[in-house]
Amino acid sequence: MSLNYQTLILCEALECMRQLPMETLLEAAYAFELTIESFGGFDVFIPTSPSSFIPDSPSTLLKTGRFVRNIDILSGWTENDGSLWTSTDLAYDLDVADFFAASYPGLTNATIQKAMALHPLSQFANNTTLDPAISAQYFRASQMQRDLMMTCVSLLTVQTNTEYGGDKVSNYLYALNQTVFATFFDLEGVPYYGVPHFSEIPYVFDNLAEGEFAAVATASDYELASAMSAS
Repeated sequence: MSLNYQTLILCEALECMRQLPMETLLEAAYAFELTIESFGGFDVFIPTSPSSFIPDSPSTLLKTGRFVRNIDILSGWTENDGSLWTSTDLAYDLDVADFFAASYPGLTNATIQKAMALHPLSQFANNTTLDPAISAQYFRASQMQRDLMMTCVSLLTVQTNTEYGGDKVSNYLYALNQTVFATFFDLEGVPYYGVPHFSEIPYVFDNLAEGEFAAVATASDYELASAMSAS
């Protein structure tokens, strides 16, 4: 099958899908997701590269300036962006290495060891005050997860957009260290989640006055929501 034929088939499929109501597409996607094991749909519909649609890995495309220019970027992460996806059973270096090897089969052992060296266990000893039953290895692995999935991605995107994006492009980074979920985590006995993934959403959409948030949101939360939603 030639590339041109593949592109033609893709275009025909896209044109067909564009004729369908959005509700039909969403219902079909959700029904398919329920038929397979998936965490939040992350591994159901994912980009594929190299392909006729994405010619190379996103990191390579960024590093070589092969992306649309003149677009301002606001990107960031939460302080504990990896806490929800990290096993609390980690107790030793080998546990952390095995956890990342199983979670990311493409990582070599050398890469995992280098990442662990960049996140020395001694830096996370004080975190155990949140819950003495949770090893410092959990907090170490959690930050490794955060950096791998969120921080390094944001830094690379802003770095390359600064280099190739154009003279008038503005780039912004943030690290969120506040969450309106803290009260709920305390009640559930999981204060070690810290400021996890999704913490920015109530602030970005400025909806703290709705639902259960209204009972726990502080003046500081409302101030932050006003600033983030405006940004």
